[in-house]
Amino acid sequence: MALVIVADDDVLHREFVETVLRRAGHRVYPSRNGDECLKHMQTLGTGNVDVVITDIFMPEADGVEVSIEICSSFPDVPVIGMTGGRYGVDNQYGRSLKRLGAASILYKPFSANDLLQAIDELSHESE
Repeated sequence: MALVIVADDDVLHREFVETVLRRAGHRVYPSRNGDECLKHMQTLGTGNVDVVITDIFMPEADGVEVSIEICSSFPDVPVIGMTGGRYGVDNQYGRSLKRLGAASILYKPFSANDLLQAIDELSHESE
């Protein structure tokens, strides 16, 4: 199973993602913000982290900064971005994150199945 770093300043949403991934057998390192996510990435190293899931809007390094840093410093680690506003203005942020190198975007609210499918698709791409 995958080792996943999850970054989201929304406690309930972060815990939802963490719970879904743990129940599916994944190892999870939760992060309250972008800086904490990047510290986990530095500590764990590129060979150990399988995927980073990051919210776009967070304090202390947002998801865009996290995505740029990971895509440039750890190009083998895919990033999944999370954002609200699937049908609204915020959709532009999801598209922007994709252009910056994110492998996938999940639009809140998303289901446990959506999350697990995104992880599964990334693991199939790396085979």
